[in-house]
Amino acid sequence: MKAVVIYESRTGNTARAAQLIGAELEARGCETEVFPTRGVDLKTLAEADIAIVGTWTDGAVLFGQRPGGGGNIAKYLPMMWDKPTYGFVTYALRAGNVLRGLNTLLRSLGADMRGGLELHRKHLETDAADFADAVLSAYQPANR
Repeated sequence: MKAVVIYESRTGNTARAAQLIGAELEARGCETEVFPTRGVDLKTLAEADIAIVGTWTDGAVLFGQRPGGGGNIAKYLPMMWDKPTYGFVTYALRAGNVLRGLNTLLRSLGADMRGGLELHRKHLETDAADFADAVLSAYQPANR
């Protein structure tokens, strides 16, 4: 199986989470490449069985959270055309509804959203391992 992990990062936490998720998928036998949103290789994305897209939580601490870099995700990612996709968001204090917002954004690009996870910046290693396990155990190729 092939996976592509795409991330939008501001402080480096989401980039680190993406690298950890990629490493965890590789360790489980999934051929994986990791790209920042602005550098995604479109051929690799097209050939991947699954896409994983992540960003950070932006906004006020208690309200108004939104997917950070959502404009870049919409600008630099192509139409996903029913690509099985999993989302993740990193956060420091509270993620609010950011994962739901990311899922909505990715669906607007045609992604077949299959799940997602919120990763606390202090637990990236364990959360990345749990996320990789969840993605690989949940992924079922579509009957074509």
